[in-house]
Formats: sequence, structure tokens, C-alpha cells
Amino acid sequence: MKKMILLISVILSMLCVTNVFAGEIDGIEGISVPEYQTVCGNLPYHDMYSAGGCVCFYPREEFYFSNGCLWQCVNCYTLLATENEPGNAAGLPIGKYASSAWYYSYDVSGLCFFYALSGSYCYGTSLPGYRFNYYYY
Repeated sequence: MKKMILLISVILSMLCVTNVFAGEIDGIEGISVPEYQTVCGNLPYHDMYSAGGCVCFYPREEFYFSNGCLWQCVNCYTLLATENEPGNAAGLPIGKYASSAWYYSYDVSGLCFFYALSGSYCYGTSLPGYRFNYYYY
């Protein structure tokens, strides 16, 4: 019981300190606190659109995954290759993914060979900082 009371009092004291600190920042003239962290331009995410299928390779020509999906951000042209489709109906995780900076719109109709410098794995069906779409007009 004493541990529970101690835990509650620590949490309440942390909340009070946090609220006072945030209030002090808002009160300073000329400083604004952003509501979200910008990722791409003024957006909190990359606005990704489907750019076709891909086969992804690691450095030294090591095979990473095949039959993947290629996505491109319409704002900064970043390319992202994913092993599975984000938000797929089967509920499969995104799996392996890799990204690369790009400097122009990538128009592909068919299969792309994507060479990644680094990669990672996602156990979920979405990636933080990315919004996936299928049509761009």
C-alpha cells in the first residue's frame, strides 16, 4: 500500500512540474511550441504513393527481398521499398523495408530493382512517419 501511495505521489509531482514547464515556454514571447514533429516539409509524415513492384538488394549485391512494393513521397521524392503492402487485408506485417533519398519523380510501370544502403524490419501494418496511398492525380 505504501508503494502504491508513493508511486501515485511521484506521478502527480511529475505532472505538476511538466505543466509548469510547458506554461513557462508558452509564456515566453517569440517562442512557439510545435504540435507535432515535422517529417517532410510541413507535414508530420511522408505522403507515399505506390510506384510499382520491386526487388530489393543490399550492398555487395546480397538479395534482401523480392516481390516487394515500391513507394514514393510526392513532396520530397523519397523512395521506400517494403516487403509486404502496408495495411494489407491479410494483416501481414510490413516486414523488411528500406528507403533511399531521390531527387525527382520516379515513374515505373513494372518491376524496379532497388539497391538499399540499409534496411530494417517492421512487425506492424504501418510505419510511423509514413502515410501510404495508391493513387496520385
